[in-house]
Amino acid sequence: MLIVAFILACLFAALLLTYNSEAMQRLDETMATALFGNEAVQLFHYFGETLLVIAAGIVIILYYLWRKKRAEALLAFSTIFIGYGINQAVKNVVARPRPLLEDQLTSYSFPSGHTMASLLLLMTLVYMLTYAKKKQLGVVLMWAVGIVCVALTGLSRVAQGRHFFTDVLAGWTLATAWLLVCLYVFQRYKKKQHHAH
Repeated sequence: MLIVAFILACLFAALLLTYNSEAMQRLDETMATALFGNEAVQLFHYFGETLLVIAAGIVIILYYLWRKKRAEALLAFSTIFIGYGINQAVKNVVARPRPLLEDQLTSYSFPSGHTMASLLLLMTLVYMLTYAKKKQLGVVLMWAVGIVCVALTGLSRVAQGRHFFTDVLAGWTLATAWLLVCLYVFQRYKKKQHHAH
């Protein structure tokens, strides 16, 4: 798990160093041409809306605290809220302007906040709903639906003209790397707890 997180962190670093290169700009232009104005894809941006993510994150944390499951509550806090903090910190350090668009947002572009927030919220939720279950069709379906929603939420930002595709790629790689680190720590803690009993 940590090896995959490291590989994804390296991919993120590669994107950070190359997003202004000709090849990446061509990729951004190609994806923008393919997706811009696609209303069906644009609908998915709601999954990454700040208010929705914060509200859902608080509900998840409160639910697990109420169930006296502190490790799960801490996992949700780490992935969703610390992940959001990481996004904001990186955005302000990189300071990449957004695509030229009338009424464009004033915050920075790289990596996409919607992309990271939706991935961290939805994948945390799917993980928590499935980690104690045996492998079955329902589990596979939940992960499949979650991944599709995350993918379309990222692409919705390109369809709306709010982000370059490289911002979205950076969001996916950085968020998944952070998620895997959090899950690794959570699973180690759970194993220790299990052995202690």
